[in-house]
Amino acid sequence: MTTDRTHTRQRVFRKLVKAHSFPGAMESISCEMNEIDLDLPIPAQIVLLAITLLDAESSFAFFSPDAERYEKCISQLTYAKVVSASMADFVFALGGEEYTSLAVDVAKVGTLSDPHFGATVIINTLDERGASETSWELSGPGIREKKEINIVDNCTWVGLRNKKNQEFPLGIDIILVNSLGGILALPRTTRMRVV
Repeated sequence: MTTDRTHTRQRVFRKLVKAHSFPGAMESISCEMNEIDLDLPIPAQIVLLAITLLDAESSFAFFSPDAERYEKCISQLTYAKVVSASMADFVFALGGEEYTSLAVDVAKVGTLSDPHFGATVIINTLDERGASETSWELSGPGIREKKEINIVDNCTWVGLRNKKNQEFPLGIDIILVNSLGGILALPRTTRMRVV
């Protein structure tokens, strides 16, 4: 896939909007992942989300064992600025629970006058091997009564996420993604509690 293929990015963007409109509902970007023919050391689903969400006006950071290499590649693809995670518009977490918790913990929540400056955290841990599965009950806008989801990791980051989202409209949005292209959104308005 070349980085000027706008139709692919538009399809991914529409799926992200739908995932945010119906929190907990799984969308798939697997077809769009197959269109990527870039030889990069980054998982295809992360590349696809990055080229869809980032541009020269946005900023980002990575929490990963290969953060520096990933940041360099994504910056060259999107022209987005690499900044410290506490200042980033988008924070990517790859490599396990430790990186995910750090990303969620430092992500900015915006201000009362500009709550839209809260970060979006993209977590690549839906299919982490050897982790336990935790059931969560979701409620809030876009969910009819309640919805139950299962997340395959130990989810210590959820407590940090819930704490950051206590004072609406401040907070962070989260996008969960797996290697098969499944995406699931958890906007700041979504309440999560363990089942």
